[in-house]
Amino acid sequence: MIEIITTVALVFIIFLVFSMFGKGGGELYLPVILTLLSITFYVAAGVSLFLILLQSISMIFIYSYKHKLVD
Repeated sequence: MIEIITTVALVFIIFLVFSMFGKGGGELYLPVILTLLSITFYVAAGVSLFLILLQSISMIFIYSYKHKLVD
């Protein structure tokens, strides 16, 4: 259970820091997930892609709200 909490915290920190710089952070998600959760590469790659998808969707909403692109 501690590994999951640590992984979620690290992924969230990576998400916040790299979002500020406009970088995805996917190259850091995969090693963190592989090292701390000890799961297979294929599952970790899928989780990493899902996290990048969530980050992209959230940035679309933030950008559109910031620039008043949505009524």
